[in-house]
Amino acid sequence: MPPRPSRPAVASALLVLAPWLALVGLACGPGEGKAPGPGPGRIVHQLRDDRFVLTVQTLGEGARRHVRAEVVPRGDYHLSLDYPSRFELAGHPVAGREDAATLGPGKLAFDTDLPEGAARGPVEGRVRFGICLREELCEAVDHEFEATLN
Repeated sequence: MPPRPSRPAVASALLVLAPWLALVGLACGPGEGKAPGPGPGRIVHQLRDDRFVLTVQTLGEGARRHVRAEVVPRGDYHLSLDYPSRFELAGHPVAGREDAATLGPGKLAFDTDLPEGAARGPVEGRVRFGICLREELCEAVDHEFEATLN
């Protein structure tokens, strides 16, 4: 069995590592990697394509419910920052590219309040965006879905 380090040796090692650990924490930022929103979500629709994963989920409870539509590219694909992306629920546009909570080559996310009249029963939705393979091939995606948001 190897000898255990003394307490002063452990304390010295922690003093040396503390500034590095603080820098790592600052680089990651608060809440990095957590889904924004008022609470845990319930996935109401998901499409797994070779090019991307599209997820629609409800967030929160009661009157504070929101809907999030999120697109994450896969493999060598990335999202087009020029395409006029859009999210629609119940036949009404609820968010355009300029309203996106996240818009970058690695993720597109729309967060919106639950539309009036969509709290009960099925609701139709639509997500539009552009997906590109490297720089050579970009194509429009216009995905319609039906989900029950309650």
